[in-house]
Amino acid sequence: MGYPNIGYTIFETQTKWIISVSLNDTKRILLREMLISQRKEKNLTQAELAERLNKPQSFVSKYESGERKLDAIELIEVLQSLACSPSMFIDNYCKRIV
Repeated sequence: MGYPNIGYTIFETQTKWIISVSLNDTKRILLREMLISQRKEKNLTQAELAERLNKPQSFVSKYESGERKLDAIELIEVLQSLACSPSMFIDNYCKRIV
């Protein structure tokens, strides 16, 4: 029986079912694109942004590529490191996903 694709992948391991949320759904892609755009508008490399965040360069690389997600606190820290208002960024994001 077919189910609609809502961004989840369900697969069975030897002992249990695992549900994996796709990191590549359109809303997450938009968020990543907007974060990359903000970084580039500030003329920062991933390494320079990572230094501002006191994180390794791979931290920035992984969330920009979709390999990892940012939680709310991390998102705010990234935006503040980019001198970007979190509330304005989120408002702009919400307008673009409608």
